Amino acid sequence: MKILLLGDYSGLHATLACCLSRRGHHVTVISDRGNYMMTDTDICLVRDPGTLGSVRYLLDCLSLLPRLRGYDVVQLINPNFLKLKPSKIRFFYDYLRSNNRSVFLTLAGNDYYFVKACIEGKLFRYSEFRIGDKPTSYARQYPEREYAWLGKSNERYARHVYETIDGAMAVLPEYFMSAEPVLGERLSYTGIPLDVDNIKLPPADFSVDIPVTFFVGIKSEMELQKGFDIILPAVKQIVDRYPDRCRLKIVRDLPLDKYLNEMAGAHVVIDQLYSYSPATNALMTMASGRAALSGAEPEYYDFIKEKDAYPVVRLNPYTDLQSDLIRLITDRDSLISRSIDGPSFVRRHNDVNIVADRFVAHWMSVLGKS
Repeated sequence: MKILLLGDYSGLHATLACCLSRRGHHVTVISDRGNYMMTDTDICLVRDPGTLGSVRYLLDCLSLLPRLRGYDVVQLINPNFLKLKPSKIRFFYDYLRSNNRSVFLTLAGNDYYFVKACIEGKLFRYSEFRIGDKPTSYARQYPEREYAWLGKSNERYARHVYETIDGAMAVLPEYFMSAEPVLGERLSYTGIPLDVDNIKLPPADFSVDIPVTFFVGIKSEMELQKGFDIILPAVKQIVDRYPDRCRLKIVRDLPLDKYLNEMAGAHVVIDQLYSYSPATNALMTMASGRAALSGAEPEYYDFIKEKDAYPVVRLNPYTDLQSDLIRLITDRDSLISRSIDGPSFVRRHNDVNIVADRFVAHWMSVLGKS
């Protein structure tokens, strides 16, 4: 098949593309390389700041139109797959629909329907926008973002996309939960693809005489969104309380290869506060044989039908983070057990070959009918 993967988050589409290419498919990735993450892409499309950057970006998008046609499958990373206003993105979306055999949507990141579900409070107990019925610090500091996601122009555009796509793939259970009432049978679950064999970090040293290193990697523009205003003070208090038994390492805005190099010295990676499921960072952590603190709600394990292993240390606004950290530094056997369970867990559920099979199966279910 001839496949276009348009947009990317944390190398999700890039990882999928490598696997599909190995299988003989003709795959093109267009993305901004995750900005400083520097993930792989075939065509780099970056919007620079300022008015001139905006004009140049729009012209770059228009210049790509001849290369956006003739595909069997177009897979969009998000309804907002370009850094343009919804009315302008719609022009490109409609062009893709008219000039390709099929268009699918990867449900990853925020969109109108997911943010609506987060804010209404009927589906999720918490999110980056609400804890129960109370706004988070992120929502209070950036109220305009909430309004932008739910604004009329974005709503109209999102409805248009959801009504006209051939199918959608949710990479996390919570995206599936929020989209299922709208998409029905056009929706499938794939999970996030991870090339486990390509994550080649040295094993962590869990010797009792070595302090446990807590590792935090931050994208500066998402610091509040991921809950680090709550996470970091709690971790620092434990490190100050037990200076001989643990330490904290914080990195910011690193390319992916440098980020993984920095992670190599860690025992525990503290991921994010508001997710129901472990995403790319936590999955890479587990695949490398390290413990991850991240989203891991009962709904997640039920959704993926996992009953044998629970390697993620569950982190949410209601958990006692400091108690969990103390247990990790005082119970090395538990820490080692989680590090051992992680790689096999990720292979079962997120190995790129398994996830690619799910994508291809959903594409073929549509293409076989056309």
